[in-house]
Amino acid sequence: MLFVAASSAAPAAPMTFQYSGKQGNCDECEWIAADGEITFDTLNQFNKYLQSNPRIPHLYINSPGGDLIAGVELGKLFRANHMMVEVHRTLKSGDFNDIAKGACVSACSYAFLGGETRNADSQEIGIHQFSSSVANLGTPLTVTANNGGQDAKMVLSTTQTTTSYLIEYVVNMGVDPHFLSRASSLKDVYYLEKPDLDLYKVRWQPKEFLPWGIRVSGAGIYALSETRDNTLAATVFCRADRIPRLRLTGLADAKTLKDAMADAFGITAFGTPVSKSAVEYLTVGGKSVLEVRLDKLNQASIRPNVKIFDADVPHVSRSYFEYKLSNDGVVANVAAALKNCI
Repeated sequence: MLFVAASSAAPAAPMTFQYSGKQGNCDECEWIAADGEITFDTLNQFNKYLQSNPRIPHLYINSPGGDLIAGVELGKLFRANHMMVEVHRTLKSGDFNDIAKGACVSACSYAFLGGETRNADSQEIGIHQFSSSVANLGTPLTVTANNGGQDAKMVLSTTQTTTSYLIEYVVNMGVDPHFLSRASSLKDVYYLEKPDLDLYKVRWQPKEFLPWGIRVSGAGIYALSETRDNTLAATVFCRADRIPRLRLTGLADAKTLKDAMADAFGITAFGTPVSKSAVEYLTVGGKSVLEVRLDKLNQASIRPNVKIFDADVPHVSRSYFEYKLSNDGVVANVAAALKNCI
């Protein structure tokens, strides 16, 4: 029989899933708290939670590990349900909840990879090689997990088979397979630092804007920042009228953006107020585009930590304007692009 486990700590209470929330009116103000050791029953518990609770995309996980295969199968459930997974420990705070630094170790690190969007900080994801105790190596062990009425069956007869199973999973989750090589080489738990998380794509924020750079267009240049998945972009440029403009890929169709902006209480770009009449709603290359004319832009207002774009709109429309733009490189690159306006 082959026994496979990936736990780095003493047994903890089995993982539970609970609705949690804190005061506020924001997308991150409510979440599913996943705390405890991962077992095969964890898969059933997660499915039961989803069947009897409202669908909340945010899941905060905190776990010392548990069963390796159960961790992988839990990750597959996270992906199938489009979960946004972050490492946090959920705390009770009066009638509400709060969060603190958590840990996701061993089998939990594989469950974490199932998040469609994944966020963790340094020293929160712990990895090491999986362990196996083998007897009667020629006799395969069939592991069956109930997956919401569907059986997930895995036959693991050798360490090589387990490794192949893990490689397929890691690659399917969009993670660099070198993550598995790194884990397999470690006898003791290693907590990934921020560069490791990004190098192996363990931390994956597809809509995270990358640092600003410069691109050439005709006889001029423009400043550009794109998301990691290349679906959204922010550009600063000038046309022949010498007026600076900020263009953002729309998070909704042009008509929806225009209707939502009609209710805006205020708009700013680079910390400078912008009138509603200075915003155009276009369709470019099949994508909706929000273009902001920066008539009053003062180059001195382009500071390292400036809020590049902000639309103060009612809660119902907020998601259309939640651009988490990068400030990395914004000063030098936007300043270079604005030279076309002189």
